[in-house]
Amino acid sequence: AAGLASSVGAAEPEGPVTIKTVVDFSVLPPVGQFVVTEGAALLGCSEGTFVDSWPYRSQWSSSIVRKDFFCEREPDEDGPDFVVKSNPNPTISGDEDLYGHWVFWKGTGDFAGLRGRGEVSVWWTFENGQVVRLESVYTGVVHYDP
Repeated sequence: AAGLASSVGAAEPEGPVTIKTVVDFSVLPPVGQFVVTEGAALLGCSEGTFVDSWPYRSQWSSSIVRKDFFCEREPDEDGPDFVVKSNPNPTISGDEDLYGHWVFWKGTGDFAGLRGRGEVSVWWTFENGQVVRLESVYTGVVHYDP
């Protein structure tokens, strides 16, 4: 399905996307699974794995989370298909633990023209005082530049 990205992206300039992620913290760096529940045809990817590189500080925001997505494959030396950067921060209201915004930062191969942005909500699961699971929902819009 990764090959669909360019041809489908040309047919539909922009559309909604929802990506749900789950991170297992029993391994380092944390490797997670994702599923695209809305917009998979436009994105050109329906599921896969990802690796988080986080948090690091930016002079322009509080903290940035970099998420390297590997469409329908395990992380490897070929690098990610696309990269999302987000800035989740603690929430005061709402049911999520963290809330922020995200952007598609970089894509390679079939995902080279990928663009998009939206909001992210994050929930932590603790056991014995340790984080064991992190779930996130990325909602927004996606399109491909020619």
